[in-house]
Amino acid sequence: MLRHSVLLKTAWWGLWCLCGLVCGVLAQALMVNNVRHFFSKTVTTNMFTLYWKVDANSESATFAVQPSSGSRPGWIGFGFSRDGAMANSHAIVAAQDAAGAVTIMEYDITAASSSGLRPVAAANRLTSNVTTSFAADQPVTLMFTQRLSAAVPGLTLSPEARSNLIYAVGARPPARGSIGVHSAREMVSLALQNAKGDDSAPVAVVVTDGSSSTSFMLAHGVLMGLSWLVLVPMGMVFGSPVLRRRMFPKNRTGNPPFTLAHRLTQFIAFAMITAAFIIGLTQLGGGSIHGLLGIITYSILCLQIGIGIARVAFVKPVKPKSAVERFFKPLKQKLVRSHAVLGQLIWLLAVVTIVLGFGLASAHIAIYVASGILAGIGAFAFIWSGYFAKSAGGLSGFWPRRRARSAQVNNEDNEISLASDEAKAPLA
Repeated sequence: MLRHSVLLKTAWWGLWCLCGLVCGVLAQALMVNNVRHFFSKTVTTNMFTLYWKVDANSESATFAVQPSSGSRPGWIGFGFSRDGAMANSHAIVAAQDAAGAVTIMEYDITAASSSGLRPVAAANRLTSNVTTSFAADQPVTLMFTQRLSAAVPGLTLSPEARSNLIYAVGARPPARGSIGVHSAREMVSLALQNAKGDDSAPVAVVVTDGSSSTSFMLAHGVLMGLSWLVLVPMGMVFGSPVLRRRMFPKNRTGNPPFTLAHRLTQFIAFAMITAAFIIGLTQLGGGSIHGLLGIITYSILCLQIGIGIARVAFVKPVKPKSAVERFFKPLKQKLVRSHAVLGQLIWLLAVVTIVLGFGLASAHIAIYVASGILAGIGAFAFIWSGYFAKSAGGLSGFWPRRRARSAQVNNEDNEISLASDEAKAPLA
């Protein structure tokens, strides 16, 4: 009887162990496109869940990665880095565009921006058996087999070494468009195998960087959009001297209300542009065409503001009192003209840069339409103020003033009177 009891207990514990083993295997099984795939190890970080297994000959490893938060990004990328940074890394990216087309690319990344993406030719790719799923009823998944090669930086199966992994996701790109800036990114360092070479043991994960650029991108875009598409055109209209003369004909001071409005509006816009510029340069990178044009535009903006400040500070209606004032006094008209021309050039460059930024962020078509309407209103207001100024006598120092009609009539009368007197004079 005792013997039967021992056998029953042994069978019971054996059944529990078998169930635990089966549950453990099933827990690391992954369904992708209605096909079940089994992995020997899985780990979950703050942003993603990674599954992997190493083949018997340790010549390749199969990886599968999913967003752990249940999010549905438009593109998902996974790669390996030599030192944990984006630069000098190797990655594979799967993207589904707005039309539903899925593209898979392999990249060598040479810089921490979109300008550093170097597509790998199909013949030189180190990945194979790539499977991806963007189906609405399944988690977004990227699965691939990675060849274990020294050509892949940061990937190692050495028992005591760690591999540097990079995970990034972003918004859905436009139809047939390229991927934009990542909206979230995480870099982790982990050991793919333990000291015995067994890849089924638990691993330690060290999160080296986890960041989301969505908030920075939103702040950058909102600040730039409001400043360049709303405030700057308003300030340009306020800067028209003819409007100042028409609105305040009796104000003979050097700082009428429109002048103060121009300076205050442009100062607020410059502060917002500077904040957005710092965010873009430090958090989003400046290696793309959008970033390069942004740097050029901001540099010209600083020059244009410096010219305006010099015009106000050193060119005064009174007699120059210092060498600096004597230097700038004869340059008044050139300062006014260059300030106006550079202002127009900067605004056009800014609009182009904003459109390129929308492309990087994979912005919705409604954003393009709304921004186009604002830019059109701003351009119309500025062109109208310029035409109005020219027809009313010209901007001070930009177009020559037309003489008043009474002055022209008096001059013509004087010329006629002089001709009549000459006709009446006797010949010598």
